[in-house]
Amino acid sequence: TPIFDPADVPTTLSSNAQTPDGIPYVKEASVDNPWYPFLFTCVSMGNPHAVCFIDDFEKLPSSVFTSAEKSLETFDIPTVGSFFESHAVFPEKANIEFAQVRDDGIHMRVFERGDGETLACGTGSCATDVAAYLTGRANRENDLILLGGTLHITWADDMHVLMEGPATQVYQGTIDIE
Repeated sequence: TPIFDPADVPTTLSSNAQTPDGIPYVKEASVDNPWYPFLFTCVSMGNPHAVCFIDDFEKLPSSVFTSAEKSLETFDIPTVGSFFESHAVFPEKANIEFAQVRDDGIHMRVFERGDGETLACGTGSCATDVAAYLTGRANRENDLILLGGTLHITWADDMHVLMEGPATQVYQGTIDIE
């Protein structure tokens, strides 16, 4: 169930919009930074998320990319994500998602609090799907395309967000305890 109340996300940003059923939330709020007016929509899925949709990468300064190409794939997530993860507006830190809506789904990269960039994030994908709907960028059901694969997310109703995707064994081990 998505949580929207800024105090419960938690964020010190003030609510500036309401969900279709009247719940106040933070929609595309600017957060001070040295680069560009990045706008974040805040949603908790039991853990804090700040989702930033980037509609036009060409508008961003070259300093936030790892190469001359300006795209989500070359966006400097380790630098920009870590800056926002521990920003003062997120008192318990936050998972930071950068996303772009494309014809084949919502492409997303995530900087997870305390871990750095990861290949995928289930709660981040759910939060991004909810934020995409609330900001008018997508419907309630979308494919979220991450570095680690694709998840199908459905915000079924105002309470339930459903996630479907592959499950793959990535490790097997044995430990001897004496």
